[in-house]
Amino acid sequence: MRNKTLLYTALLTSLMPLISFNCAKMPQKYYRLKSLWVQNRNQITPNDFDGDGVDELLMQTQIQVDVISQEEQAYYHSFRMDQYPGFSAYPLPGAKIDSITIINIYSREPKRCIDLMAYVREGDESRYVWNLFNFPWHDVSARGGYEQGIGPIGMFMSKGRPLLLFRLNTAYNLECDRGLLAYDLEARREVWRFRCAPQLRSWQFVDIDDDGNDEIILGSYAPSNMFHVNDTSDDSSYVFVLDNDGSLLWHKSMAGEYT
Repeated sequence: MRNKTLLYTALLTSLMPLISFNCAKMPQKYYRLKSLWVQNRNQITPNDFDGDGVDELLMQTQIQVDVISQEEQAYYHSFRMDQYPGFSAYPLPGAKIDSITIINIYSREPKRCIDLMAYVREGDESRYVWNLFNFPWHDVSARGGYEQGIGPIGMFMSKGRPLLLFRLNTAYNLECDRGLLAYDLEARREVWRFRCAPQLRSWQFVDIDDDGNDEIILGSYAPSNMFHVNDTSDDSSYVFVLDNDGSLLWHKSMAGEYT
């Protein structure tokens, strides 16, 4: 048996150059991805800051925010935000290289709240603009659940009015929300909030009824934390369709974990 194994090994070794030569002559192309650069960043947000049709990158660490080119060959801005540990930065529409309006999201002790604050970065100076809103972060529950989380997912036009949408999420703290929150940047107030049991994982803005206004299509994940909200349960994934004003048009349970 050992002799046969050695024979097969020797035969395969002798054939390798022939196999490689023939593969090289095959018409199919073989690709190997090459890293342009590697960064360890908490958050990376693409945005066309200079209006040339090519997105730059807003990259954030725990202590600073950088605005760089896609190829990481040019730094346009770099500024520290270490006064708010654990923050998250998101550029608002209309942000330019020389004037960037960003939203800072950070948790505040000892009251354990989440604050969302807007700042304008102009040149080397940061200027506070306004406080969007604050809400309780919640202490860890008796079951050891995680607290309330929030993060922006993009702008949405609601009958000509620009709204900034935030995803609300939590692990298994039943006092917290999962769903979407819509914020009016001009009026500086919350417009609507959609609550559901599963965790939202995907979203699309599509005009499905051809009325000139986009609807919101949501996919979700079922973590099975015994959440029951608005006729939904997080032991099943769902597809949700929201109207342009944030009202629920319909939803359907898809079983399984993901939609």
